[in-house]
Amino acid sequence: MQRFIRSWKSIEDPSEGEYGFSLDPPETPQLVLRSGSRKLFRWGPFDGIRFSGSSTLTANPLLQTMFVYNFKELYFKYEILDESVLSRIVISPTGSVQYFTWRVNISREWNLVVTFNSGPCDNYANCGNYGICYSLSSCKCLSGFTPNSPQDWGLFSYSVDVEGNMN
Repeated sequence: MQRFIRSWKSIEDPSEGEYGFSLDPPETPQLVLRSGSRKLFRWGPFDGIRFSGSSTLTANPLLQTMFVYNFKELYFKYEILDESVLSRIVISPTGSVQYFTWRVNISREWNLVVTFNSGPCDNYANCGNYGICYSLSSCKCLSGFTPNSPQDWGLFSYSVDVEGNMN
């Protein structure tokens, strides 16, 4: 059984929106945000300590993470270590994956702690096949590969793939 966190259609309309967040696939467990069937962002695969590409989903003084992966089940969860803190993960109607906390008897509102998919390199396939993202304006090819369209890459348009020898 696969479970999803779904976005709302809008802030006022809690019916199912266009974004879904899930743990998949079982072969290389990773967290994926989709719009319909299209991958927008991914964190992973899980390396035994964290999801690669994300330092925000690791254990810290506020929470303990747990990843279970065996022949019967596959899931990721976190547990809040301070009983005076409530937390939630929300997929906004615009597709942002957000983590909020509320301090019982102190806060009067939910506080946004982090938006997971806020960096340019969080975009799935931002630099095309065989490209590595370094920052908003910097993609590089893996060793042995070159851009199919150096002109486009020179204009910071990285949607065109790279080509080269995979040996």
